Amino acid sequence: MPRSTQFIIDELKAARQKKGISQRALGQKTHIPQSHISNIEKGRVDLHLSSLLEIARALELEVMLVPSSLIMVVQTLQREKRGNNQHQIPMYQLNPDDPNG
Repeated sequence: MPRSTQFIIDELKAARQKKGISQRALGQKTHIPQSHISNIEKGRVDLHLSSLLEIARALELEVMLVPSSLIMVVQTLQREKRGNNQHQIPMYQLNPDDPNG
């Protein structure tokens, strides 16, 4: 299983567990068999885009493509939302040499 795919699977599983939703309940919400959700979470089957979207939305998550140049901004926003901003990186910085700012 590629690392990028495993990261997504781990995030989905963590979100499911955080919400206290069982695999069976998630399967009922998404019309995906519990056994298939289990296999997805264990990396035994390929996570199809349609399944990813269904599972994410059932967990109140949204799948989106983010330009590489904005990844740090999005990660900072996520850390702030989670309250995990111990090593907060400023989203912007004023330039003292800028005559406009």
